[in-house]
Amino acid sequence: VAASKETTRYSISSVRFEPAGPDDTGSLIATDGHRLHKLTLHDSTAHPIPEPFTLELPDLKQAVKAMGANSIATVEKPEDGRAKLHIDGAATVSAAVVDGDYPDWRFVMPKAEKATLSIGVNPQYLIDALQAAMRLNARNGDAVKLTFHDAEGLCPMTVETTSAETDLVAVIMPMRLS
Repeated sequence: VAASKETTRYSISSVRFEPAGPDDTGSLIATDGHRLHKLTLHDSTAHPIPEPFTLELPDLKQAVKAMGANSIATVEKPEDGRAKLHIDGAATVSAAVVDGDYPDWRFVMPKAEKATLSIGVNPQYLIDALQAAMRLNARNGDAVKLTFHDAEGLCPMTVETTSAETDLVAVIMPMRLS
């Protein structure tokens, strides 16, 4: 989702594959310069990512289309500028490796141990509030304000937008984090 759609920004119109850390089999990172998504893979049955590399977004979209809801994909070490993604041990999609340096995403990734506040919210409620904000006020890249309130320990979250025509305040009550 977060990979750039601008083909002129080739180093970020792609997805970065990073090798395993101590508690995972690897990570996928995507950014468009305004947002960053990191997916950490915890499946111990999956093949680990062998080395850092970056793959072109159109090839990865083709692989995702070939996958079913419960598909398992493994990545073969890139050779000759291409990587192979094996889906369920049957289909194979070849993806181009992007040359160049991928941005240092670790610099902007918040550290969990330094978090000042964590709350759980129903993701559909958050999506609904953001979609309402976009329909009413937040067109053309206008900012939407997210506020976390300490209301007697409940800590509700509000999504707010303001324009000349309307104001929207959507309150989302927190959920327990397990």
